[in-house]
Amino acid sequence: MEEMTANWSSWKYIDKLSGHDSHAVYEVCLVTEEGAHVAIDRFLDEDKKGVLCIGMTTNMERRRKQFISGESEGYCHSEGNLLFLLKKYSRFKKNIVCPSISIAFRM
Repeated sequence: MEEMTANWSSWKYIDKLSGHDSHAVYEVCLVTEEGAHVAIDRFLDEDKKGVLCIGMTTNMERRRKQFISGESEGYCHSEGNLLFLLKKYSRFKKNIVCPSISIAFRM
């Protein structure tokens, strides 16, 4: 996976521990299994980076777990919840082959 600049962590799949239990700004993106960013159609243009959400937290590891719960069960993280609903009730999975989620954060 590609590196971010300006003191950002490297991209990690969201199911891997962040190793950071303190405050952070984070970015969550949709990626292929190989780690390449997946473009997402937006209202005015295409988002080539596939950003699902940008946020800040007081505990990065707890927030990572909340996103996973939202995405897999439909509760705990608003954007994760939306992703859960998209996967359940739309053609989202048919349009994107083997989507994965990656996260990077800045302390």
